[in-house]
Amino acid sequence: KLVRLAGGDQIHCGAIGGKLYESDSEVLENAKICLDKMGNLRQAMPVNSGRQWAGTVPQSLKAFGHNDYLHLFGGGIFGHPGGAQAGAKSVIQAYEASKQGVPLEDYAKRNSELKQALAAFGK
Repeated sequence: KLVRLAGGDQIHCGAIGGKLYESDSEVLENAKICLDKMGNLRQAMPVNSGRQWAGTVPQSLKAFGHNDYLHLFGGGIFGHPGGAQAGAKSVIQAYEASKQGVPLEDYAKRNSELKQALAAFGK
C-alpha cells in the first residue's frame, strides 16, 4: 500500500513457486493489494518474478486466477539451452497449453522449445 501511495505503478509481489521468501499466499495478497480500490489512486501492476520459466506458467495462472499481472522470466528465457528466442517461445507455448487445458508434457511433444525447457529446468 505504501508503494502505491508513493506513486508506484508496478510492484514486485514475489514469485508463485519461486525462489523468494514470500509464500504463495503472501504473493497473492500482495497482488490483491495492487489491484484493490484505494480511493482515487490508480491500480498498480502486480509483478510475479523470481525463478520463473515455462514450467511455472500453469501454477501462476491457476494461483492468480486472471491475467492482470506481469510475469517475468529472466533466467527462464535467457538460460534456455536453445537461447533466448527458444526460451521466449517455450513461455508462449506454456501459455498456449495452459489456455487449452493441456498438460505441459503433452504440449511439449509437439513443441521442441517447451520440451527443451522441461528437460533443462525440470518440473
